[in-house]
Amino acid sequence: MRNYWLLSAGKDGELWPTFWNEKVVAIGWSALGDLRRFESRDKLAKAYRISYPTDRPGQARNGVLQAWSFCNTVQDGELVFVRSHGALIGIGEVQGTYDFLSTSHPLRKKLNSEFFDDDFPHIRRVHWVSLWGGLKRPLAFTKLTVMP
Repeated sequence: MRNYWLLSAGKDGELWPTFWNEKVVAIGWSALGDLRRFESRDKLAKAYRISYPTDRPGQARNGVLQAWSFCNTVQDGELVFVRSHGALIGIGEVQGTYDFLSTSHPLRKKLNSEFFDDDFPHIRRVHWVSLWGGLKRPLAFTKLTVMP
């Protein structure tokens, strides 16, 4: 079965131009480092609680699920729908596997959020199958960053 994923492009779609131009989607939680180092979701959850101790339990649970899914569940060939303000702004097909950008990687500098005081080093390469700006049709989307 082919999954479809919904992602946010940062606050108010701030990262959308970089997503489009660089042919990537990305998520934050940079303090976790490379997500491939976690052998299980439980180990990721322990690291998450250490890295983000002020997150409420539900917030932490959602963050762990989203980070784990982005690294381990999203598959090559699946579709990602990028949203902002309840509008669908881009559709891309995942190309390849998860990657983590080192702090010296030039793309990481472009994936910085002024709103979250963080960058978005966890990426998936995509082939955009929608036009720039997408559909811009209001839909009732959840506020989660990554969801199937």
